[in-house]
Amino acid sequence: MVRNPSVRHVISPIVHVVSSLETGGMERVVLRLASAQQDAGHEVHILALRPGVLEQEARQRGLSTHVLSGGRLQRTLSTLAWFFRTKPAIVHVHNATSLHYGVLSRFVSRAPIVVTLHGDLHSRLGSNWEWSRVSAAITVSQAAAHVLTLPASAPQMMVIRNGISMPVHAAGARDRTRAALGLDGKVVGIEVARVDGKKGHKTLMHAVAALAEPVRAGVHILVAGDGRDLADVEALARTLGVTHAVTFLGARTDIDDLLHASDFFLLPSDTEGVPLSILEAMSHGLPIVASRVGGIPEIVEHEREGLLVPPGDPQALAAAITRVVSDPDTRASLGTAARLRAATELSLDQTVRHYEEAYRKALSKAGPSDPPYVPPRSDPPYVRSS
Repeated sequence: MVRNPSVRHVISPIVHVVSSLETGGMERVVLRLASAQQDAGHEVHILALRPGVLEQEARQRGLSTHVLSGGRLQRTLSTLAWFFRTKPAIVHVHNATSLHYGVLSRFVSRAPIVVTLHGDLHSRLGSNWEWSRVSAAITVSQAAAHVLTLPASAPQMMVIRNGISMPVHAAGARDRTRAALGLDGKVVGIEVARVDGKKGHKTLMHAVAALAEPVRAGVHILVAGDGRDLADVEALARTLGVTHAVTFLGARTDIDDLLHASDFFLLPSDTEGVPLSILEAMSHGLPIVASRVGGIPEIVEHEREGLLVPPGDPQALAAAITRVVSDPDTRASLGTAARLRAATELSLDQTVRHYEEAYRKALSKAGPSDPPYVPPRSDPPYVRSS
């Protein structure tokens, strides 16, 4: 484990509570945040309500991981016992679907509870009583902060955007991946997202069908991700006659390699928070073609890092794809700007610092019977919603 000697105050332990360890964007955000916090010197644990394929990655990162099992009573008792043994300093709940289990920590510890809402704005937000136990409420975009209405007992909303680390690739990795997928000579677009009806996959298929034949002949679209609607989207591609221009990859563990092999990134979602997939693509220097929804315009400026289109509009999406495929100079300038913004304004280090600030503020408000805490002399700023 890498330890950062410059860390000013170790918060130990931090417990991240997540609904599952499936391959969703929120789950991957949590793993990267937890791993970065551990590298910064904090003791970090993950408590997951359901298992998933990311459990193995969490353990490979050296993260202590506990997955609940059994019925509701057994899960409740197991959670209480686990919190009693772990003795958290901070309980960080991700999305309100996990808030009930995070609040259980209050029965066995006085650790402040911090909640991050990652963009699923239509799920259960939790009860007024549960939010009365929360010390800090955070969302990942100003757009979400403006539309979310929390129970009256919830603390004032703050905004901390997701961040990303810059990738490093071995020489020749791009060519090897493109050759393995038969992509030589093509301009390659990629969408990385769960195929669940919310990420615009059907809009993308209609957009590919709407491309002029010379453009369609020179482009290939990769679709990486699994989900309940995958078979329907594949069937639509066959019906529209675009299977020669689209490859469905299913769930993949080599997303960095796939992004490195691609030339632009697609995310025509109907709704979003601040997608990790876009941050990953920007870190690879890919121009972004995405819907103008949620927090996307906060990280991608139209005509600067990418092209933003209305959701559910295949013609507008096809026009944007045509532009990035047909104009190499535009593709290069958008990609360069995207990488620069990812490396500066959207870095994972900055996100970690902002969460440390939120944790310290929560700890500094601890009551007299809480564990003692001495705040540092100065803290980095964080973003607060207006």
